[in-house]
Amino acid sequence: MLLHDQWLPGEVGARIHSETGYDPADKDAHERTDLYSFMREAGYQPAQTTERVSTRMPDPDERDVMSIPPGVPVLITLRTTRDATRSSWKPAPS
Repeated sequence: MLLHDQWLPGEVGARIHSETGYDPADKDAHERTDLYSFMREAGYQPAQTTERVSTRMPDPDERDVMSIPPGVPVLITLRTTRDATRSSWKPAPS
């Protein structure tokens, strides 16, 4: 089971949608979901990517969605992508 979220600045998502027809906010609209390809088609060139991998215990909603029992950890991957003109495209700390 995979749960996937992506965060983009609003203007980046709007440009990707305008240039490619892909709406990054609509997870079910397209079979092809390679965000980097859509970024390139919209004129954004990914220049740097970093990944942080960690584990944690899932919250009750995540356990329900993934049908896993209590006590089973989940793997978390946070990927931050930058292009040559933007600082970072990741969620602000909450």
